[in-house]
Amino acid sequence: MRGNPVLLELAQLLEAGLDPATAVSRIRADNSADTRALEQLGMTLRRGRSLAAGLAAAGYTGKLDNAIIGVGEQTGKITTALRALARRVERRRSRTTRLRAQLWLPNAVLVIMLASNVVRALAAGTELSVALLDAALVGIPVFGIACAIVAATAHDTIAWLRMAWRTKLIDSSATLREYFNCTFFTLFAWQANAGVDLITGATTLAALIDDPRYRQQVERYRAALRRGESVTTALTGAGLLRGGELNEVLRVAEHAGRIGSALEHYLVAQGERLERITDIVFAWLPRAYYAVVFVLGGLSLL
Repeated sequence: MRGNPVLLELAQLLEAGLDPATAVSRIRADNSADTRALEQLGMTLRRGRSLAAGLAAAGYTGKLDNAIIGVGEQTGKITTALRALARRVERRRSRTTRLRAQLWLPNAVLVIMLASNVVRALAAGTELSVALLDAALVGIPVFGIACAIVAATAHDTIAWLRMAWRTKLIDSSATLREYFNCTFFTLFAWQANAGVDLITGATTLAALIDDPRYRQQVERYRAALRRGESVTTALTGAGLLRGGELNEVLRVAEHAGRIGSALEHYLVAQGERLERITDIVFAWLPRAYYAVVFVLGGLSLL
């Protein structure tokens, strides 16, 4: 997947030496959604705010993306950050667009079932208001499920991780922990590669997930760094690193002085595996909804 064309073009224009506001004004949108987003981005930049703030306001970035763009702005690696962001944005957009399209067919089937039920009820002498009410009692909850699916999948990974921390599922689910590791250490690797001071970087890491327990653990990590402990020891002691392959990767990388590059290499494979899991979930959601439509729609015909 090549990446989001708007963000790729923005990276090219910035690389050519244009300032962000001028670069945004030069970009031509391919669709109305991008036109609105670019207008919002340009407006935010003209008010003197950062590119990271502008991209967030325009709806291009989630919390992790925004933090990475912020690192890129501070360290002169904004074009690299934008290109990485472009791939993630396009993958997310493609996945959600495909899901919404796949929900249309079961919704159409449901409408046909309910319409048939109304016609049959009228033929049996049922009043129109009663027949429509019966159809609504089935249709509204089912359509509500479709809306809930779309709303839930619109959330980025950070929103789900926040819920996982607050419900303590992060402690019992190995898969959720993998998603957390991939998210947390992706930003960690960007900071390391950009030369961001570890203690300063911990402040950005603490803001990543809005959960008191998570922030307390990051604060323990920061306090351990101030005491002179190694990165691996500090992360492990704070409960942010829990053994396994990642622990060994980080320990070896720290001794070699190559934390950023080693984490980046590890996270590429890990990230692709988690993306495949996410793709599978998105593939099965419309199938599960289709089953709900057939079961409830079929029961309404009895």
